[in-house]
Amino acid sequence: MLRRGQQPAASGAAVLVIIITAILILYILFLPPEDRAELLGEENKTEDKYKTPSGFNETLLREHIGRLDYLKFDYREHDIPSFRIYSEKEGTAIKSINSLYVRKSLGEEKFFDLSFEIEERLTTNAMLAFNVKRSRGRLELYLNNAEIFNGVLSEGTPSPIELPKDFLNDKNVLSFKVSSPGIAFWRNNEYLLENVVITGDVLDVTHSRSRQFFYISEIENLNLESVKLKYYPNCDIRSVGPLLIYLNGEEVFSGVADCGIYNTLYVDKNSVFEDRNELEFVATEGSYFFDRVSVRTELKELLYPVYYFELDESLFDDDELNETFNVTLRLRFVNEDDKRLEYLINGRRKHIRTDELTYTARLDDYVLSETNSLEIIPRTVIDIAELLVTLDEES
Repeated sequence: MLRRGQQPAASGAAVLVIIITAILILYILFLPPEDRAELLGEENKTEDKYKTPSGFNETLLREHIGRLDYLKFDYREHDIPSFRIYSEKEGTAIKSINSLYVRKSLGEEKFFDLSFEIEERLTTNAMLAFNVKRSRGRLELYLNNAEIFNGVLSEGTPSPIELPKDFLNDKNVLSFKVSSPGIAFWRNNEYLLENVVITGDVLDVTHSRSRQFFYISEIENLNLESVKLKYYPNCDIRSVGPLLIYLNGEEVFSGVADCGIYNTLYVDKNSVFEDRNELEFVATEGSYFFDRVSVRTELKELLYPVYYFELDESLFDDDELNETFNVTLRLRFVNEDDKRLEYLINGRRKHIRTDELTYTARLDDYVLSETNSLEIIPRTVIDIAELLVTLDEES
């Protein structure tokens, strides 16, 4: 017969054993696999990740590559048709008025400002001519506030007065004044001029400009190394003036071209746009005939990334992959266009041509123990969604 109190003590011991057992089980479950195997006396199956049961599959390499550009050439020559530009000088009346009157006396002055505009770089030999109908004192002339004449003129037609090129601008003011009578306060100095004309030799540029166009593709624009303009000008160095060349509105050359010589001009590659580009040639004087005109773009060499993956030497027998394992390359594309590319696996070149969305190839005969290299080289522009290299064990 049990004594009072024995049954509760036995029940408490049983509960304690259950709790300790549960704690041990949880401890073993949360141990790292290699420690758990050692504690339980089992073979450590994680020492070599390749010693796996049938159906094993390991991802060795996965890359989302995207677009790979392709250039068939390392330069492009954009030819431009031959053309001629020329400018001719013509004597032109720039400004004319019928008459003007200036006067100066003690306490009174009447002067005259004649405004006129020219294209400074196109105008030479500017002259002022007039008839003197009435004169007393000295006539004073100022071009843009610079005195260009101060003297007494008789009635009649004096020799034309030069307007110095150094004082000329695109917009000009020619001021007519007369000198003071001095102590003869009762007298007026005055000039009455008629048929006042400003003339000059103005370059006719009607046929002096030529606009030419060339086109740059997106890939070409992204891979520009340098740009040069080449042209052969037929001209007479003695009769031509400066040549102006513009690329997309920016001046890239100003000067007399080397006549009868093949000219090469390097331009800033940042001045070139994708798609349409405009060249403008301007002859400021004389005649130019341009032949063999072209824009040559030198392109950078495209470099493609090289990918690497590792294979343990335990997978190999005498430097060859054990026949129970397979290494597979898989490429997934984004469209079903015709695709041509190559891949180099450890320097061994293989060619691909397909219009499928996926491509699969075995690499067993080309892989090496430890580090392997894989390079993808496009022969057309290609979009690759995924590159995958896997290791699997045959069943």
